[in-house]
Amino acid sequence: EKVAYLFSRHKMVSAVTFDGKRHVLDFTLESLEEQLSPDMFFRANRQFMVNIEGVLKVHTFFNGKLLLETEPSFDEKVTISRTKAPQFKLWLDR
Repeated sequence: EKVAYLFSRHKMVSAVTFDGKRHVLDFTLESLEEQLSPDMFFRANRQFMVNIEGVLKVHTFFNGKLLLETEPSFDEKVTISRTKAPQFKLWLDR
């Protein structure tokens, strides 16, 4: 519940807490996705998984994709594909 989001970069997975601290983890995003509550965490794309409390804003993006703003902010664009967008919206509305 302290983790705002998780991301994978250069084959390393990091967790970022709500206070902005980054922790390198010895897990893959796939294994974390299986362990974490689907009510709390959503796999946005291959590199990114977000806590529902970490979603600040959702913007429509081109081709039916969604663009996320997170808190704390992430240094890259976080997009959700057109095919995952309806599932993400349902997840947010829980």
